[in-house]
Amino acid sequence: AAKFAAVVAFVLTAVVLWVDFFTTIGKERIRPGSIQFSLLLSRTISGTLVAAAALALVFAFPIVGTIVVAILGLWI
Repeated sequence: AAKFAAVVAFVLTAVVLWVDFFTTIGKERIRPGSIQFSLLLSRTISGTLVAAAALALVFAFPIVGTIVVAILGLWI
């Protein structure tokens, strides 16, 4: 159950991050190559990588990983 919840959380997080990225680019008319584009892209990629790391932690250490991810989720 914890692994399924972790996968669902990862997918939802990734979808929200990337939809926000493309929505912001479209709404604000941000051009590729600009500083704003680079900042948005780096924020989106780093958020996706953090979510993937949390997913990997839950899969690698099912009990301890779930507890660590829950604590980090409350802390961050």
